[in-house]
Amino acid sequence: QPSGCTPVWQPQALSDFRSKHLYKDDHFFNCRQYFVFSPDVPSEPLNCRINKTNKDCMFVAWDKPESDGGSPITGYYIERKERNSLLWVKANDTVVRNTEYPCAGLIEGLEYTFRVCAINRAGQGKPSKKTDFVTARTPVGAFETNTYAPNIGISVLFSICSFVSLTVVLPLPLILWTSVRPAELTGPRSLLRSRPTSRNSMWTS
Repeated sequence: QPSGCTPVWQPQALSDFRSKHLYKDDHFFNCRQYFVFSPDVPSEPLNCRINKTNKDCMFVAWDKPESDGGSPITGYYIERKERNSLLWVKANDTVVRNTEYPCAGLIEGLEYTFRVCAINRAGQGKPSKKTDFVTARTPVGAFETNTYAPNIGISVLFSICSFVSLTVVLPLPLILWTSVRPAELTGPRSLLRSRPTSRNSMWTS
């Protein structure tokens, strides 16, 4: 209009545009082009693998995707599948923000494979390549013991041990571990003394 400008929005890309009911002194046209960027979903995570195995839990790890789709990755979903099943099941209820996750609740003796999907503002990306099938079982050379009685002392003698599991109930116990030959060990591995903060606490040495 002679007194100012009236913007006309056209959401589609056109090379020809016509308008009606114009004033004689109107001047046309000042055109502007706007680009609205919409992020894509992330690419698939890389190098999905199983780092540790137990009879009812496996630690799944992976590397970040090559592309975040133009929006920061907010987390990951992990899926698992049994060898004789066609169904992929989510292994985590909430979004995982790290690149390693302990997938618990497995059945001893069954074989499992895992895959991971990355998530950003645009949604969930394609899953990673699945891991090799691994059997849920306690590693060879590991020692495992369980007790459900509180305030009980446990003495364990072993020559080769990489994993010790204790299942206890409240009140939470004091865990004390020491070598039968302390002179042969140096550093902090000769003694482990810890009090858990919850029933699901885990220790590694």
